[in-house]
Amino acid sequence: MKSFIKSVGYALRGIYYAAWERNFRIDIVAATLVIWFSIIYNLTSAEWTAEILIIATVLSGEAVNTAIETLCDRISKENEEKIKRIKDLAAGAVLIKAVAAIAAAIFLFKDSDRLLNALSEFSSPPRMIVLIIFIVLSAIFIFAPERAKARKKEVNKK
Repeated sequence: MKSFIKSVGYALRGIYYAAWERNFRIDIVAATLVIWFSIIYNLTSAEWTAEILIIATVLSGEAVNTAIETLCDRISKENEEKIKRIKDLAAGAVLIKAVAAIAAAIFLFKDSDRLLNALSEFSSPPRMIVLIIFIVLSAIFIFAPERAKARKKEVNKK
């Protein structure tokens, strides 16, 4: 049992590391927005299952991409063609998953009556305010760690 708990701890630490990557944070924000919209859209159990699997696939793909890029950077800091190709392949895999997620979302949200009803929910003033706050907080969540990293690099250069 102890080794299982340690393994979960390592996995959570990996998710924490992934969360420092801008693209992972963008995916988290997109997933949060999709989940919020899905609650209003009133997905069926099967639709929720598909959505959860799609979100998990994109997020795990982004985490694997980050791991591959980190390993490549550790192996070689130079601009080697093989390292570049490996990083491009990993990034391409994430792009394929993201495009597939968008395509799946088109099918999940294709019922025009449900779609219009859900979209009209966002026109109410309270939801509009919440949406604006969400957008502002999302921008901070996405870009603030990048600024912190840049500041840290500046301090380390001095």
